[in-house]
Amino acid sequence: QKLIIDPGSQICFIGPVRGGIHTLLRTLWRLVIKGLMNDEFKLLDINSKKTYLIFLGDFATGDRDGLEVWYTLMKLKIVNKDQVI
Repeated sequence: QKLIIDPGSQICFIGPVRGGIHTLLRTLWRLVIKGLMNDEFKLLDINSKKTYLIFLGDFATGDRDGLEVWYTLMKLKIVNKDQVI
């Protein structure tokens, strides 16, 4: 997938989640605190520049929270169609 990002946009790379829903939610809450996302999973534009989340893979490894991780990631993708990779 090719993505062309405007200069000045916020890009957040999120490393392997590995089924850790608590770690994922804590990471997303940090984005809320920094003003990059609201509490309804909507990524916010800063100075008319978009915010992008790029996940680096390894989402669920068979842990008990794998379903919750996938649900959260799909919710993020649905709310931010072109900004979550």
